[in-house]
Amino acid sequence: MTRALSFGPLVWESGLEYAIHAVALARARGAVCRLRIVGAGEHLHAVAFARHQLDVVDLVELVAPENARPLAHELRAADVLVDAAVADTPSNAALETARELGVPFVATRRPGLGDDGGLIVERRDPAAIADALARVAVSPRQRA
Repeated sequence: MTRALSFGPLVWESGLEYAIHAVALARARGAVCRLRIVGAGEHLHAVAFARHQLDVVDLVELVAPENARPLAHELRAADVLVDAAVADTPSNAALETARELGVPFVATRRPGLGDDGGLIVERRDPAAIADALARVAVSPRQRA
């Protein structure tokens, strides 16, 4: 089982529906991936609905920031960070901390985001995110 983490604001730019869809695709392919989403924001209801619509409530956990551990602790408990942003957002604290701690990441392609320490996929492509998560799951070298 792959333990994935998304950490940040729950806004449409975060692309969390695509990450949730990737979890559903991974399960359909026989790979179990649990996604812990830590954040709050105006898109909470849409993210919660996506879990229900894609039937992955048991695999996708929504955690309010005040109920989460500090970012570094959350990352150390994860196998991979997922950043499914759909907008030209710059690298963020979660990505930078993941790099510092050596936690691999799956992130969507955008200007200024290097692939050092992670796998870069196209935006709005849940199949590509699922494939990247599967690579991390089966490869201890990807996780190292």
